[in-house]
Amino acid sequence: MFEAQLSEAQAGSLWLDLSGAIEGRDAVDNWVLTLREMRATARKIKRAEGFSELPSAVQLAAKFDRLAHEVLLARLGDFIEAGEQLSDLFLCSIRRFEAQDNAEAKKYLSDHHLDQASVAAQAPR
Repeated sequence: MFEAQLSEAQAGSLWLDLSGAIEGRDAVDNWVLTLREMRATARKIKRAEGFSELPSAVQLAAKFDRLAHEVLLARLGDFIEAGEQLSDLFLCSIRRFEAQDNAEAKKYLSDHHLDQASVAAQAPR
């Protein structure tokens, strides 16, 4: 669902606001967790019971089973996959900002003839 956007983010041509990416990833990860729990619960749904032995009742029970299990589980799987892609998209943006911050910090240290260890030693505790 988000393959094109994820590809662009991995290539570095698409990124999101850092705070939005962090909040978005947290929200999507919670959503995916909930969907996984729903899928686990759906897998425990018992097969249709209480239908008579009439041919139409047997067909109805089979249709219920197919919808309750195959279709529902497939749709939940699709939503989980989309959520995982969206989470990866947010993560690409977060990593881009982290890399940019690290590069700027290294440049600052280099420009001022400092090293990370000496700066850390002088930091208040």
